[in-house]
Amino acid sequence: MKHRILIVFTFISVFVQMWAKSEVKQPDTYAYTRGVEAYNEERYADASDWFNRELSEHPDNGYAYVYISILRYGNHEYGKALSAVDNALRE
Repeated sequence: MKHRILIVFTFISVFVQMWAKSEVKQPDTYAYTRGVEAYNEERYADASDWFNRELSEHPDNGYAYVYISILRYGNHEYGKALSAVDNALRE
């Protein structure tokens, strides 16, 4: 089980890095932008707060769910991480 989760999150991590370098249009809302900045600066607790705020304001933001899944995976919250991936794929 953990092996599958690792594969999924490796894929997601690569995908997130590709976003950052591509022309893919990401949301430009305040909370999402602050979350990405905090994540890139390795302030993960702040990033989690910003992405949760983003999702409370814009629950259809799949990008925020992807970041939440990565943060939860990093905290060894595998079930919550998979749930966030599922939500990201739905949005």
